[in-house]
Amino acid sequence: MNAQRRANTIDRVATGVITTGGISIIGAVILILVLIFQVAFPLLQAPSTRQIAAFSLPKTLQDESVISICMDEYLETVGVLTVPGNFHFIGVSDEHIISVQSVKAPSDTNANIRNVERFGNLQHCIQWSNNEVTLVQVQFRSEFDEKGERHIVPLIKEGPSFAAPDDTESLLAMAREGEEGQLIRVDQTDSASLLVSQLVVEEDLLGNETVTENATPIQLDNTVITSLTLDTHGTTLYAGTEDGRLLRWS
Repeated sequence: MNAQRRANTIDRVATGVITTGGISIIGAVILILVLIFQVAFPLLQAPSTRQIAAFSLPKTLQDESVISICMDEYLETVGVLTVPGNFHFIGVSDEHIISVQSVKAPSDTNANIRNVERFGNLQHCIQWSNNEVTLVQVQFRSEFDEKGERHIVPLIKEGPSFAAPDDTESLLAMAREGEEGQLIRVDQTDSASLLVSQLVVEEDLLGNETVTENATPIQLDNTVITSLTLDTHGTTLYAGTEDGRLLRWS
């Protein structure tokens, strides 16, 4: 009799454990499905935007045309780039100018910015009014004072510049620095023509440098280029056309 009761008790306990485990698994699956629905449902809705903050630019900036902006990862400092080539870094909380740092075209310090393309990690490709192109990266460094309070220190890291090929008038120009130090520049010379240039500097064991330049024209038929970009290292070129096509060269 005792053995029978023990067997019945074990059987009831096993039944309870199995039932509880089964219900738990079903509950976990339901929760996973709910989570998937919560993540996927916004994709089915129409896109929308909302303003989370706004502030006025300082009066010293109102006489300069803003051409590009950027921000640090903590959303505490705004970088405002103006047409003369000045980066104004502004604190969001008190709207004061932290610093002003300038970048200029190498061959003409009076040149203004004609176009700016942002890519990669806060990198800027600046096309000047004299058709030179300069690569600039904005960096935000965190520093802590004696009280342990964090402060954002903005820095400008100016990269290489690339002069326009001889007798080239560009509607749009952009450049990249390759992984091995080569410079790649793309010029849109008219609505359907591109010019891809590459500058390679090689150094031998004695320190002598050899500079190799080459340029490849690209002519498109029966289409109009409306947008243009390069990947981060300049290995792939993308062009959007008026008829809705995306062209790629690599």
